[in-house]
Amino acid sequence: MYVGGQHEHTITTINIHQSYTAQLANERQANAVLRQGEADSQGRLSAMAMLLRQAYEAQTNNVEADTVIEGLKYENAVLREALGLPKESEFSIESSGDDKPSGPIAILGNGGEI
Repeated sequence: MYVGGQHEHTITTINIHQSYTAQLANERQANAVLRQGEADSQGRLSAMAMLLRQAYEAQTNNVEADTVIEGLKYENAVLREALGLPKESEFSIESSGDDKPSGPIAILGNGGEI
């Protein structure tokens, strides 16, 4: 009768190992999915950081361009006055009056949605 008990014990041990192997496979699969999700999130975060850097650089360059433009407008006004020309010509470039940002700043300013 001891042989029959040993057989039951062996079957129980095999069942425990099969159950453990199945649970381990499931956990490994879940871990792989989580790692892939983390890698995807890191990729998106890196892309967003790059866009933010580009937006900051574009905004910084835009400020410099605005400063140059304002300087040129001032220089133009002084030269017109020195030459006795009218202060404004009909060919002057006027701003659109639209103070809304454009380019990457506008994209990122839209609730962060791209």
